Amino acid sequence: MESQRPHPTLTADILTEIFLRADSPADLARAAAACVGFCRLIADPSFLSRYRSLHKPLLLGFIGTDGLHPVPAPHPNATAALAFARTVNFSFRYLPRDVCVVDIRDGRILVELIDEAETSILLWDLAVCNPVSRSYQLVPRIPDDVLAAAQIKERDIVNFYTSLVPSGDFEAKSFRVIRCILVKTGLVLFVFSSVSGQWSVTTSTSWDALRLDAPKAWTELLDSRRYVHGCFYWKVNHKDKLLKLDMNTMKFSTHDLPPDQAERTVVIVEAEDGELAMFSHDQVDGGRSLDYYTFSPNGSKKGGEWKKKNTVMLPSQYECNMLRRCQSEGHIFLFGVPKAKFISHHACFALDIKTFKVERLNGIYAPAIETPYSGFPPIISPRKIQGPRLASRSVVSSVSCCFLGAVEVVKMQRQAYCIAVLLGV
Repeated sequence: MESQRPHPTLTADILTEIFLRADSPADLARAAAACVGFCRLIADPSFLSRYRSLHKPLLLGFIGTDGLHPVPAPHPNATAALAFARTVNFSFRYLPRDVCVVDIRDGRILVELIDEAETSILLWDLAVCNPVSRSYQLVPRIPDDVLAAAQIKERDIVNFYTSLVPSGDFEAKSFRVIRCILVKTGLVLFVFSSVSGQWSVTTSTSWDALRLDAPKAWTELLDSRRYVHGCFYWKVNHKDKLLKLDMNTMKFSTHDLPPDQAERTVVIVEAEDGELAMFSHDQVDGGRSLDYYTFSPNGSKKGGEWKKKNTVMLPSQYECNMLRRCQSEGHIFLFGVPKAKFISHHACFALDIKTFKVERLNGIYAPAIETPYSGFPPIISPRKIQGPRLASRSVVSSVSCCFLGAVEVVKMQRQAYCIAVLLGV
């Protein structure tokens, strides 16, 4: 009688590869609750780092002055978003003053600390907040001697733009903030590093070098920024041009857009093949569609050329406006104004930049004054584990509450606690 072959052993390496392929974080939560071995493997910081690098962050909601407005059902992230909003502090009450949200990257939130006694917004302090750990780090105003070194006088400033520099790592402790100051003669870039705790002048250029007209007064010369492939992009208002800041070379440059883009709303995104792409929207036509272009660096024109690839039709019952300042990982947001009188509410729509699917976000009506928050809920965070006996319950609780219903969470907690007791941990 032929002996049966022994079943192959599922080593830690094989299990890791299996868990990394779990598309749904809820499935990862269930795996963590199955046994202590799975729980420890999934809780490992190196595993979490790899998992986050392979899966895009979840759209969890919109941040307003009163906190996070989680995406409601039937959105697939509704359960995770609701639990996240209950457990994570988005009130900013731990900050010394009222705030205004400036940017969100890698789960961090950059805010301005409102100072009504200071008339110049440029002199307001900044802070970078981590809502998961409820911690923050103050970013001081740019010192006068640093401004003087760049030969900047306040009367010459025509505008400025501030942003967090994405790191792509939700666990990174250090960060950088850029402030691009527009003056009558050109652009000056300042960079703040959390490591040094100081601002520095990084680069500058003139309007002539960029082939742009010099602004003479305070103006919105540039539209909202987008960050793609290590570069910031701004649409130049009323021009068929993009302003590019390469964060590797720290150099500014301008690039031509397709014709007739001067008065259109343009959003730069990453194409499916990793190249540059953009969505273009003409609000004059009633917001009926978006044009999708990709950039070919090997085109016949110098530096490449844009090619129109698709047209995305928008909900016909609404006049949709693309929200340029409303940015999130993998999505573009649109605000819809009803065309028919029998539709009483405005609507918010999310466009998936990969699939071109347009989805209505029920219960979200005013995203124009809010900021979308995408991120990874604090699943299996080793920093939350205080002792070995509580390890299994803490890990399962943090991962489960973010994705699963209350009944299922209780069952998982009981199961994990029994395993912990039996194993004497």
